Order: sequence, then C-alpha cells, then structure tokens
Amino acid sequence: MVKRIGITPKDLIEVFEGLPIAAIIFTDISKDGMMSGPNFEATSSLAKVTKIPVIASGGVSTLSHIKKLSEDKLIYGAICGRALYEKVFTYAEAVKTAESGS
Repeated sequence: MVKRIGITPKDLIEVFEGLPIAAIIFTDISKDGMMSGPNFEATSSLAKVTKIPVIASGGVSTLSHIKKLSEDKLIYGAICGRALYEKVFTYAEAVKTAESGS
C-alpha cells in the first residue's frame, strides 16, 4: 500500500539541489515491474526542474520506450531491469536504440 505524504518530487528536488548527488532515479511505483511503459510525462517534468541528472525507472520494457526517453534531452538514462532479465531485448540493443534516438 502506498501512503501519500503530500511531498512532491519537486519539493524533494529543492532539498537535494545543494547536495553532492550524482543522479536522481525517478520511479513511478505504479509502473515499476509492470512492463507497461514509464511515466514519460512525470519523468520529463522532474528533469525540467533540476540540474541533477534524472534516470527513468519503472515500466521501461520495450526499445520504443528507450527511444522515446532518449529523445528527451533532459533525461539522462533509464533502468530496464525486468526487460533485460526476461530477455525482451539485449543490453546492446538498448544502447544502440538510445544512441540512435539522441
């Protein structure tokens, strides 16, 4: 069960901006492990309000998801664990797709 606490990702960004953080992994937990596509809109919105690199996570399950994420110049990377584990595509295919989308 997800408990809502009223803090938005943007609120957290304001706290983290001054800290030595290499990247933010943004996971829409309603998408994580579901192989239904990441929350493109929320990931992109978060990337627009921070200078910290944002990595998309949760639901990244096709090469078309990777291509779409790579076309957003503010999104730094993607985690696609389940898709790789289930051999939906290979790491090499993912890298090639990301590079061709950028």
